[in-house]
Order: sequence, then C-alpha cells, then structure tokens
Amino acid sequence: MTEHEHKKVGRRLHGGVTLWQDWGDESVEAEVTYWELFTDLLMVAAASSLAEGFQSNQTWTGFLEFALLYSTIAHGWLLYTHHFTSRFIESSLVHSCILFFYLLGMALTIVNASVETAQFFSLGVVLQRVAFLVMMGQVAWTLPRARFFAGVLITMVSITVVLFLVTAIFTYNSHSLTRYVWIASAAVDLCTELPMLFFLSGRQLVPVNIEHSKDRLGVLVLVMMGETVISASVAYREYMEEGLGRIETQNLYIVLVFSFLLVFMFTLLFFNMQPHPKDHAFRRSRVAGLGCLVLNKILGMTLLLVGVYIKLAVDSVAEGDLLDEFSQPLLNHAVGSSMIVLLGMRCCHYAGKLPNQSHPTDVRRLMILWWLVFSVFSVCPFAFPLWKGHPIPPLIVCSLWLLSLCIVETSFTHVLESHLEIIPQHENNQAGETTPLRP
Repeated sequence: MTEHEHKKVGRRLHGGVTLWQDWGDESVEAEVTYWELFTDLLMVAAASSLAEGFQSNQTWTGFLEFALLYSTIAHGWLLYTHHFTSRFIESSLVHSCILFFYLLGMALTIVNASVETAQFFSLGVVLQRVAFLVMMGQVAWTLPRARFFAGVLITMVSITVVLFLVTAIFTYNSHSLTRYVWIASAAVDLCTELPMLFFLSGRQLVPVNIEHSKDRLGVLVLVMMGETVISASVAYREYMEEGLGRIETQNLYIVLVFSFLLVFMFTLLFFNMQPHPKDHAFRRSRVAGLGCLVLNKILGMTLLLVGVYIKLAVDSVAEGDLLDEFSQPLLNHAVGSSMIVLLGMRCCHYAGKLPNQSHPTDVRRLMILWWLVFSVFSVCPFAFPLWKGHPIPPLIVCSLWLLSLCIVETSFTHVLESHLEIIPQHENNQAGETTPLRP
C-alpha cells in the first residue's frame, strides 16, 4: 500500500476496510489518529476515577474491585487502539458513527466505575464492545484476508458481552455475584490473545505495526503514571486554599518532588528498555509477543497504584494523619510489582539475546551480572520498612532506589555499549521490518 493510499482528503460514506500492511510488505509509518487521541483522553479520566475509587475503599475487596474495573476499561481501550487501529484502516462516516457508540460506552464505564453502579457500568461495557463487534464484523465482511482473525476476536469479545449482560440484568443487586461474573470476564479478557497462538496458523494472523503498537502501549503507561503527576501537583491545592496556616507546606513539596522523581525514573526504565522493531518481542515469537502485551496491561495497573498512594500521601500530609495498616505497604508493593513486570518484559525482548554465545566470556559474565542486579533491585522494595504509617519516608526511599538503579544500569550499558546492537534510524525502512509475530 502506498503512502498516497494512506493519506486521502475527506471521507467516504462507507467503504471497505484495508490493512496497514501484510507479511513481507514494505514498512509503513502508522500515524496515531485523532480518534485514538480521543480515547487517550478518556483513559486519563478513567485513571483518575479508578484511583479515587480505590483511595476511598482501602480494603482487599476495594483492591479486587479496582483490579477488575481497571482490567475491563484497559482491555476495552486496547481492543480499538491496539487490535484494530494497528492492523486496519477505516475512515468512512459509517465507521465514525460506530465509533461514536464505542466512545459513548467507554464514557459510561468511566462515569460508573464502581460496583455500586454495576448495572450502568456493565451496560456501558456492553455498548462499547458491541460497537467493536460491529467494527470487526465489517472487517470479516469486506476483508476475506482477515476473516479468521476477526472471527477469533468476535468470539472472545462476545463471551464478555454475555457476561456483562448477565450482570446488567440479573446480578447487579448482589455485589458478591457481580464480582464473580466480573472475575470471569477479566479472565476471558486476559486470554483474548491466546486463541491466536493455537488457532491462527501462518498468514491467518493479521500482523500489527510494531511502531504503532509500541506507541499505544507506551501511552497506556504514561496515562497511568500521569495520575501520580496529577495527584502530586493538583490534589493538594484545595487543602492549601482551605487551611494554608495549619498545613506544613514543606511536606507537600517533598511529596511533589519525590513523586516526580519516581515517575521520571519509571519513564527512563520503561522507554529506554524498548527495542528496535526487529528485536521487539512482538517479532520474536507469538509467545513472547503475547507475554509482552499482557505484562504491559499489568504494568499499567501497578503504576496506577503508585498514583493511589500519592493521593493517600497528600491527604495524610495535609490532614496530619498516619496511613492506615492496609495503605502503609501500598507503595512498596506497587513499586516492587512494577519492577518485576519490567523484568518480565525485558525477558520477552532480550532473553537469549543479551548475552549470547557470540559475546566474549567477560562480556557474557558482565551481562549476566547486569541481569542479576536488575533482578535484585526489582524484589527489594517488598522488604522496605513501613515507617509506622508516615507517608513520606517510603516515597523518598523508593524514589532514590529507582534513581540508584538507573545510575547502575546506565553504568552497565555505558561499559557494554560496543557489544550492544545499535541500529541507526535510517535503517528503519526495510521490507516487512515492523511486522510482528512471525507467521
């Protein structure tokens, strides 16, 4: 497909769906559409809604509801912005009208992101996913090449639609039954890509554009980290305006500084880890690609938990209270879980490559030490002290811990630079280079 075919002025009333690229095609730069940016704005609102909900219900039940709501909303977002837009092009007015109902359903889930409003939340999910099913129905109807792929997604999404219809009609008055149904739906969402491993052989799998997928998954991480930034920079303004004389403002600024440092370090660790498309987990194998995608989803949730802790820390500092017993280990566990997920993603990208048998013995030993150091840094936050409920010390310790990791890791990469494969940007246009998940 040529660049001219990708960029046309105006739109059709209706039209057939086309592929971004197919196996062996020349690499095409897939731009983010304005509708995807619109869904990103909704995800920002979703992150705030989910964080506020868990902040007000600091219990294991509250955490379960938080995880289920996050899983549903994030997966609904990825259905369009990863599974559809990274593979297909469709800009007709009919598609835009379908997309309106998709966005409306997503907005309803955000407004009603609580088990207390399970009926309307479930109806929002049903509306969003039925709209997505119509999109995939168009793909199956107009693009025979993608018919098997569309059939797999339609089957998996249809199962979740039925489950949420059960909640909306029968179980919404029972919180416990609602949770059980949502757990079943979250399990189906988590396994959505599994049938692609077993039932789509060879060219039946429609390739994604890796650069586009990297951008979309990076946005998910940034949006969830953005909640930390919002909490640290905005949430305490009301406290300062209402009682400036009684609030220790220096403590609020300490929270602000170290919250930003924590987010900054996570940003460095995540984005500096991203490989060139030809080395990406999506291209290595289907199993590695699936693992990377699932870990990205989990990383979004663990990073959002950091934002929840910052909200609690701001409240604690402003009101002069200590964190309760449930909230005290939240930051340590969130940071440790995020680091373990990052370690898993590195394994998906680089396991077996760094090091490999072509490296000299000393270099292999140094790379193994690099992996061990990162692994130790990843698990240590779980053992950090709780400081008797004081919210600031854990924030300082975790931030400086990640800063130390970034310095240590940069030292390794600096020494090993000549043994790490660096691919210039101008080599990014080779045929088929951005197609993942080898057929």
